[in-house]
Amino acid sequence: MVTFQQVHELMAQANLLLQTITLLLIILGVTLAWKKRFNWHGNTMLVAVLIDGLMLVSHMGPAIVRVVEEGASKLDVVTLLGITHGVVGAVAEFLGVWLVGMWVYIGTETRYCMLRKKWMWKIVVLWVVSLGLGYVYYVLHIVWG
Repeated sequence: MVTFQQVHELMAQANLLLQTITLLLIILGVTLAWKKRFNWHGNTMLVAVLIDGLMLVSHMGPAIVRVVEEGASKLDVVTLLGITHGVVGAVAEFLGVWLVGMWVYIGTETRYCMLRKKWMWKIVVLWVVSLGLGYVYYVLHIVWG
């Protein structure tokens, strides 16, 4: 019989792979923006936000709830790192959904995108910080349990 822990670990590994793919999509999206291929940039970022959102709903959301529940009794560095990673990642995802949602709602005209360029960079930096915290959390969680 498959246990919850086995499914959780498999999902964590799949999440790690998908988040790395999302990072590559973000790098591609930024490259496309530099090359002034704005529609391709927007579509690439839309795919990145969708992948991240699906992982947030299917794995990361339930995982952060579990970390908070288990961490309430033993507040250690790994737990704090996991909570920080989860909160920063959720904020980055919600801002990414807002930004891509505005692009889809308003349309793909680049004049609207330029107004939000500073937000784009802030969200990317926030997401990369969350990803880095997630990598560190994953390693520490394996090492220290």
